Amino acid sequence: MVGCLLIAELVLESLRPAAANTEKIERSIRLREHRPSSSSLGERPSVFLQSCQNSAKKQVLVRVDADGFIEPSRVHLNADLEIVFLGGSTTECLYVDEKTRFPHLAGRELEKRLPAKVNGYNMGMSGNHSMHSNHILLAKVLPLQPDMVVLMHCINDLNILTYTGSYWSNYDDSLLKRSIVVSTRSERHVNSFAPWTGFKQLLNQTFPELYRRALTIKRQITTPSALTSQRRDEWEQFRHRPLQYDLDALSQQFARSLTLFCTTCRTYKIEPVLMTQAHRGTVPTTEMLQQWKVHTAGMNYPFEKFVQNEMHFNNVIRQVAEKQQAFLIDLEKQVPPKQEFMYDLVHFTNHGSRFVAQTITNQLEPQLKKQHKFSGTAASAAVREAMVAE
Repeated sequence: MVGCLLIAELVLESLRPAAANTEKIERSIRLREHRPSSSSLGERPSVFLQSCQNSAKKQVLVRVDADGFIEPSRVHLNADLEIVFLGGSTTECLYVDEKTRFPHLAGRELEKRLPAKVNGYNMGMSGNHSMHSNHILLAKVLPLQPDMVVLMHCINDLNILTYTGSYWSNYDDSLLKRSIVVSTRSERHVNSFAPWTGFKQLLNQTFPELYRRALTIKRQITTPSALTSQRRDEWEQFRHRPLQYDLDALSQQFARSLTLFCTTCRTYKIEPVLMTQAHRGTVPTTEMLQQWKVHTAGMNYPFEKFVQNEMHFNNVIRQVAEKQQAFLIDLEKQVPPKQEFMYDLVHFTNHGSRFVAQTITNQLEPQLKKQHKFSGTAASAAVREAMVAE
């Protein structure tokens, strides 16, 4: 039945007659998240498999819940402690095993040490910078009323600011679609096709659940997922010409974005946590250096300078954390810059994600016990029962 409704929807869409149209421009703020209620099975890159000594499976599952969080996130319907992790691909951990991604794993580890049910939400999204996360915080995190939000951004902010000079630059954004304000040119149908519209409404009213499932399948067919979409060089327009930027001015923009995050959280009685970003920039491999040389040809942007800028941005995170009195987890200083922890410059392996989850747990545990009056080192009977049930 679902298949028949899906075919009907696609056929009706293709047979819809052209009507008199007028161009319409609509502006909106882009919410960069994974497609809600979706599931993807994709191939891990060879460099990831090599970092795991080829012990990991070649394919990885990415499931997304109805609110756009990477699963498993909402483990408990009524949690005692809810922590949301915001960030880019290093928080997303796409190629890491589903239950090993550190936002989820940190929640499970904290639950073992606290007498509380803990949810760890993964709202990482490849390409997101801190201003994207600020919009996500406003649009979908605040309504959850979490106890704590952990933010990790560095390299994506450095790149967008270095290349374009601003979070709001109007560069050609047709590839990864990172722009914040979206202008959409569409054709407004002056004369609707009543039979077409009426028949779709009839299908929806007669088979509401099946029709919704058919539309979900249609979106999955017509919309590429994070793992199946073809990645291209979004910075191509900036290649092969000298790069010019003012690092101090860019640092100020980054600091303001981090400060906005902290003050927004505090306004809504949420504890903000800032994390620096781990990387292997201080001990790059020959392959990393060769790839960088190819990608930055003609830009006068040596790898050593990039690493200095990245470390400078991590220092900005430390400074903002100190000024805002926000809790800081310094991953740059704690994660060893080795291949077993990161399979490329910044992205975690399974082992690296487990290490990060343990690091977060070790640092948040005393903070949480102090602020939320948790005590003891073992889970309560209720939590133990929930863990067994799951």
